[in-house]
Amino acid sequence: MSIIDQIFGKKKDGRYWRDQGVDLAGQKKYREAVEAYKASLEIEPDNANAFFNMGNSLRELGRLPEALSSFEKAITIDSENPEFWNNKATCLFEMKRYDEALQAFDTVLSIKPEHVFALNNKGTVLCKMGRFAEAVKCYNKSLQLSPGDKRIIAFRYKANMKMKGD
Repeated sequence: MSIIDQIFGKKKDGRYWRDQGVDLAGQKKYREAVEAYKASLEIEPDNANAFFNMGNSLRELGRLPEALSSFEKAITIDSENPEFWNNKATCLFEMKRYDEALQAFDTVLSIKPEHVFALNNKGTVLCKMGRFAEAVKCYNKSLQLSPGDKRIIAFRYKANMKMKGD
């Protein structure tokens, strides 16, 4: 008997499993959430949101290569969803694959130019790559969209200091 059957019984509705995964992830029960998303995907193998949510749970578990694969599957199904690209980019960043992360953040911004998190995270990637002037530009754009955001102000300050050699 699988863990899904043990926890939930033998319900065979994809939405049920997806909802269970969301609820479990909300409770920080990420392993169980992944199993629920897998059950959902057995029934609905082309459900981009199930792949996306599974990727988020896998990322929380530190299983970054598997998370990346889930985000990529979501993108294969729905390539115009900026959140799918943003989470792929974040995963790549966490894997220290900065060039690829930068490309993925650029894709997010081509779909949704006002995506504050992508702009901010792109700035962080550029800082890691030593491209501080470009990072400051990203932070400035972020601040235009989210004026007074103390976190972005702090990131911009640090990038400016690095650019000046401090």
